[in-house]
Amino acid sequence: MNVVKKARVDTIRANTAYPNYRGLIGIITAILMILAGLQALGAIIVGGAIGTLAHSGLVGFVAILIGVAIAVLAFFLAKIWNEAAQILVDIGDSVMDANPTVSAMAAPTPTTAPTPVTPLTPMTAPTPPIP
Repeated sequence: MNVVKKARVDTIRANTAYPNYRGLIGIITAILMILAGLQALGAIIVGGAIGTLAHSGLVGFVAILIGVAIAVLAFFLAKIWNEAAQILVDIGDSVMDANPTVSAMAAPTPTTAPTPVTPLTPMTAPTPPIP
């Protein structure tokens, strides 16, 4: 990402209209990463136990390898989820920044008088030509 885009995203995130949602995204991402770390730790412990109980280092090594690979995948999926959720909030913030007058037009302020409405004139059907 170039410097201008990064600065724009940082500005959007600093002036967000959804700080609680962004905080929740951070908490969920942290929980997912902790679970991925626990998965890796569990894979090492269980793989070592399987290798010891089976008297085969190869079986334990394969268990460790598969468990750690799943943990790494879970870690990267947590990062991807974090980015996707942040992008959705960035879109919401950008829409609000791009259309600041929409909410102002929704309800007139007390100092603004409503625009008078001109009455419509009734439409008449065209008269057929007389032969």
